[in-house]
Amino acid sequence: QFVARFDLTPAPETVEICRTVTIEDLPPERLFEEWAKLLTKGHQISKGLDFLRQTGWVKYFPELARLIGCEQDPKWHPEGDVWNHTCLCLDAFARNRIGDHDEDLIVGLAVVCHDFGKPATTRFMNGHIRSLGHDTAGEAPTLSFLRRLTNEERILREVPPLVRHHMQPYALWTAKAGDAAVRRLALKVVRID
Repeated sequence: QFVARFDLTPAPETVEICRTVTIEDLPPERLFEEWAKLLTKGHQISKGLDFLRQTGWVKYFPELARLIGCEQDPKWHPEGDVWNHTCLCLDAFARNRIGDHDEDLIVGLAVVCHDFGKPATTRFMNGHIRSLGHDTAGEAPTLSFLRRLTNEERILREVPPLVRHHMQPYALWTAKAGDAAVRRLALKVVRID
């Protein structure tokens, strides 16, 4: 979270030392607090995730690690794999936070988790890379990821619907859906912004 908040570049020696440290003795509350700071205060959240990757600590978050190398169709995702996509989404999120800690935390966690379903659903079909149903398939890994960090009911209740329904705003827009459809979606996800 310091790397993301203060635009730091970790020294190679620091990365090497961190590779020898494990997080097994850290309480989940401490890990959760670090994630919360990363998401609510980080300016370049991707740098924080890159630090996790450099140090090998991403292995402690297998749902996140599975995004590395998970291909996406370059027509829709020229940025590359799902890891790169998630990093770009998190940086965009950081530029658009609303300043309410709880709301920013819930939405930030949803951005982290939004494509957790892609590794299980990605297939090469008819000359294209597709991840049909990744939104709904992402709910279980989202809960797994979150439950290792917190037992806070609001987070466990409000983040998964954002993951499950993250494709619907675009679908409603392309279908030129009316206000009633948008209101129904808002009821499912608690927040529509």
